Amino acid sequence: MIRTTPYRCLQALVAGLGLILIANSPVLAQSSHPMDALGSSEVARAVQLIKTAGHGDDTSRFPTVTLKEMPKQQVLAWEPGDVISRAAFVVMRHEGDTFEIEVDLTAGKVRSVRKVDGEAGVVIDEWLAASQLTKANETWRAAVAKRGITSLDKVFCSPLTAGRFAEADYQAKRVMKVPCYVRDPQTSHFFGRPIDGLFSVVDVEAGKVIEIIDLGVVDTP
Repeated sequence: MIRTTPYRCLQALVAGLGLILIANSPVLAQSSHPMDALGSSEVARAVQLIKTAGHGDDTSRFPTVTLKEMPKQQVLAWEPGDVISRAAFVVMRHEGDTFEIEVDLTAGKVRSVRKVDGEAGVVIDEWLAASQLTKANETWRAAVAKRGITSLDKVFCSPLTAGRFAEADYQAKRVMKVPCYVRDPQTSHFFGRPIDGLFSVVDVEAGKVIEIIDLGVVDTP
């Protein structure tokens, strides 16, 4: 049974209040020029406004949150002291689909949501999950052992985006291809010691390995 301490309850309450304040307060970062990059508070506000409007939730991923630039003529006409309208362009991955969203940070509302055909960029938790799922897979472990590698602590996996292919098994999946390398304490350049001929293919949204590609044992350099 998981016990919740009063301290953890207080942490959750403070975090929740913080999100409410971000979503309902004016833009926190004061910009001095229309082309200034979004501040961290503006990024958080854009994401929270999307969630509050019901377009995303805590399972959504936001690989891109960047400035939605004002029209060029407005930027050229701007002078110090003029009011700056701030907006964000967001790419969101939600329930297997990719969306492009515009958020008006000044007005505090979502301008538009458009579903697009394509993949969003990979975020760090997907990258870590692909590596962890690979190293936990029994077929992959057996293939590594066949190559004489017995300590997984010496193995570093570096998941890569796999692109989009015609294979039926890959359709409508968030696929990453995972090559791995042997870490040598004598050198920091682990990419020089690949485990050749062995890859896993991971559906990171489903949280599972969908294929192990083993082309045969090749000596590690």
